[in-house]
Amino acid sequence: MKKSDRCGNCGAHLSKEHQFCIYCGTKAGEGAFEFNPEEGQILYGPPVIFDCKCEKCGKFWTSLGFGINRTKYCPVCGSEIDKTKVSLEEFKKRKDEDNI
Repeated sequence: MKKSDRCGNCGAHLSKEHQFCIYCGTKAGEGAFEFNPEEGQILYGPPVIFDCKCEKCGKFWTSLGFGINRTKYCPVCGSEIDKTKVSLEEFKKRKDEDNI
């Protein structure tokens, strides 16, 4: 994974379409986090898939986590999200419409 694939503040992975980090809200390309590929993380078990929606811009996306949804910010507009407002039915409908 390239350094540019990481958040400059917290080091989280950023997808190509992410303009902001979903965990800390830092704009892609900003910050001075130094990723060290020699330092690995050991994780056990399969990740849990969380469905997310931004109330401000309407973006739907999925986020992977290990027991807790750490997503706090929209990857497109950087707005803080309210995790309690995502309806599974609404997400599935939009996901089918957008082919995400």
